[in-house]
Amino acid sequence: MIVNEVSVNGSVYKFALTNQLMSQVESLKELYALVYEDPEGFEEISSRISEVVSEIADSIEPQASSDDLDGVVQMIIKTADNLKAGTEKQTSRKKR
Repeated sequence: MIVNEVSVNGSVYKFALTNQLMSQVESLKELYALVYEDPEGFEEISSRISEVVSEIADSIEPQASSDDLDGVVQMIIKTADNLKAGTEKQTSRKKR
């Protein structure tokens, strides 16, 4: 398991990209897309987004401050996307 470090507002946070965290990131991205597609369902979807963000926050060490949480979550999403893109690139190379 690889531990990643990110710096947000001068504070350093660590997280491990486990399968569970990757799944939570995908869920969060899907919820963001739903809000974009259905703004009228914002309240219901917003509640679920808060739940998923809380789940993701549990994987961050030390616990992120409320000022830093959004930035740390965005960095986790970016790291997960980069890992996924790298994995997909390797898979497509193997198929050739």
